[in-house]
Order: sequence, then C-alpha cells, then structure tokens
Amino acid sequence: MKACTFQDIFDETMLQKLTDSLSVSLGVNIRLCRDISALTDSDIKIVLGEAPVAGFVVETSPAKPLSAERLADIRGSLTLLAEQLSQLGYQILYLKSLVNSLEDQEALHKKERSLLAEMAEKDSLTGLYNHRKFEEVMEEYSGRTDLSICIISADANFLKLTNDVFGHESGDQMLKKIAMIMSKLARQGWTVARCGGDEFRVLLPDTKLISARDYCRRVAHNCKNEHSYAFPLSVALGVAEWQCGKETLQECFSRADEKMYQNKAELKKELHLPDYILERLFDRQILNEDILKYTIQVVCDFSRYLGLSESRVQKATLAARYEDIGMAQLPDCFMIRGQSKTPEEQQMLQGHVTRGYEMARQFEQLYQIADIILCCHENWAGNSYPRKLSGTQIALEARIIRIANNYCYWVVPTAFGTSLSKDEARERLIKYSGDMYDPELVEKFIHFADAYGY
Repeated sequence: MKACTFQDIFDETMLQKLTDSLSVSLGVNIRLCRDISALTDSDIKIVLGEAPVAGFVVETSPAKPLSAERLADIRGSLTLLAEQLSQLGYQILYLKSLVNSLEDQEALHKKERSLLAEMAEKDSLTGLYNHRKFEEVMEEYSGRTDLSICIISADANFLKLTNDVFGHESGDQMLKKIAMIMSKLARQGWTVARCGGDEFRVLLPDTKLISARDYCRRVAHNCKNEHSYAFPLSVALGVAEWQCGKETLQECFSRADEKMYQNKAELKKELHLPDYILERLFDRQILNEDILKYTIQVVCDFSRYLGLSESRVQKATLAARYEDIGMAQLPDCFMIRGQSKTPEEQQMLQGHVTRGYEMARQFEQLYQIADIILCCHENWAGNSYPRKLSGTQIALEARIIRIANNYCYWVVPTAFGTSLSKDEARERLIKYSGDMYDPELVEKFIHFADAYGY
C-alpha cells in the first residue's frame, strides 16, 4: 500500500495556511512545522501505533525502525505541535465566547431600548398610552381631511373619595379596571390614553359619531355591572366628532370635554354613594337590611315620642341609617357573626366607627351627622369605644340609636340565629341600664315600646 504522509491529509495550500497561522498567532517555528509535515506514515506509526491521525487510521506495512535520536525529535515536535494547536483552539473558544457575550449584550441593549421607548409612551399604572403619546397622535391626525375622526373625554368618578377612604391602592385598582374595560372595547387603530389622574382620552380615526357613542354606552354599561368595589365603578364620558375645516382637533376635544362634565353632573344625581355602600354591605352580609329598616323606624318614632324637634328627628334617623357605614372598609373575608374574633380582628371591627365618621365627613348629605356616628357605640358608663365618652357627653341622638339598634338586633329574626322575644329584649335593656345605656332613656323606651307595639 502506498505510504501516506501529512500532505495526503492536508493539501499544500491548507498546510501553508496552518503553519503560517501557527507562526503568526502562536510563534511556532515554521521550519519545525514543515519538518513535521514531511513525516511519512511509517514515522507516525512508529510513534503513535495504530492511533487515529487527523481523522483516519494509518494502514501501511511495517516500516523500518527509526533511530533513537530521530524518534526523540519526532516525539518532541509532535508534542510541541499538539500544545500549540491546543492553545490555538483555546483562543478560538475564548474569542467565540467574547463574540457570544457581545451578541448577548447587544440583544439586551436592544431589549432595553425597546422597553425605554415603550415606557416613554405608556402609562406605567394602566398600560394605556400616556398624555405625551396622545398629543403626538393628535398632531399626526390634525392634518388629515380624508377621515371621520371622533374624540372622547372620560373621567373616573369617585377616585379622590376612594383614595381618601380606602387608600391609594384601591384607587389604583379602580383606574386599572376602567382602563382594561376601555381598552378591551376599543377597536384596533384607536388610541386609548390615560392623561393623568382620573382623566382618560380616546381618539377614534375613521369612526362616525354613532359608533363613538355606542362605544361610550358599552364602557358605561360594563363599569356599572362591576360590583367588586366598595364604591361603584363609574366613568363620565363625553364624545364629539371633528368638524374638519371649521375647528382644530383640540377644539373638538374641548367640546367632548364639556359634554363629559355634563354627564358627570347627571351621574352625580343618579348615584347616591352612601346607599350604594349600604347595598354592598347587605350583599356581603355585614349588615342585615331587615334589622336596619326596623331600627330606622324605631329611632324615628322614639325620637318623636321624646319630643325632639323635627330637624333632630331627621338627624337621628339619618344617623341610624348610616352609623355602620365605616364597615365598608372591612376586608371581604371579614365575618361579623358566626366565629370568634382575634384581638386584631376585634380592633379592626371597632375601628369602623372612626372610619364611618371620616366617611360621613366626605359626603355633603352626611356631614351633619358625622359627630353622632362617632359616638353611637359609646357606653353610658364610659367604658366603650372609640373615645370612652360617658353620660351626657354622648349625643342624645347617639344614645337613642344605641338602645334602638340593640333592641331591634335582638327581636328581628335573622338567618344567623334565634331572636329574643320582646320581653326578653326589654329585660336585657334593663339589665345593662346604667352601664351600656342611659337609664332614663331605657325606662322611657320600654313605655314607648308598649305604647307603639314595638
């Protein structure tokens, strides 16, 4: 069989490139490499036996043994070449890792640039476009005369009240929900933006006024049907169609904004927020509607029986209706009845009085009864919450409500347990007279209950 040399493995061009690369990159002696390249297959076989060389096994007849000196030179040369090739491979791997690292960094920078660009035009809370982006879109469409364009101005109702009463986290959740509804119902190509605070805007290109009004109706309807918040999810909306050639887009928005404020005033008349809160408390079974109605009637009649002026009767009746409005701030998982309370839960429950006082001060129609609400759970003996008032320090209306509320709670049948008979309820009032209740009022209440059939 013909002797096989390194030249059979590498052609002259490839061999020259290999040796030149080694000499330039690693300082390998070119002559040494060429000496090695001149080895015959017999030389290699004597050194390496039947081991693979450059991807194949040498298959030749036995060769004449080399001298010890020649054999030592060959072994040394091969070892040096292997070391240099190993270093070259390591450097190649290192360079590849650098290239990969640079590519990864470039991909990361590209992603960061994309994120920054998105942040520059998106509202961080809702994910909608921000005011800056909306103005850019307005500018883009301001020169278009070939499209029907509508603009919507929207304003979330009760945001400040939600923030003041329930905290900014609740207000943020409300804004997110409104944003989700407006975005979900919008067509592709519309620009829905939150332009700060409780203000939203929508630009609707290629859209007629009838379609824009339908969108507003659907947004309002979806918000109205959302009952997972202590306050109603409500948004005031105004829409206008651009009269191209007669006004600017900004002037069109001003007309939409004016209609939004008109809608806001109408919604304020329709929505009686304190009653909405009570309805939610009934739904959560925090309060019992039957007990509350009975209490209101008893307080009204008892106040008149005591000879209070009509204005004080009305105040007492109003306070009886909303005395526990502060319970709206209790978590949804909170149970009023049916299980024992931890000290933390008991403190949370007692805190509803102060919260109710703070809430009443937020409503124009309840502001006058806020002080009565604050002391509706005080005891005559001064051993209750929130301020440990005693005796006549407690408002008369609050002392009336204290007696009437407990009496009605005892005698009105509920799903939570058996109620007391009227006689048992009166005995309990007498038992705690002078401690929880004004003793003089207890005596008058019993006479009143007999006279009025309560």
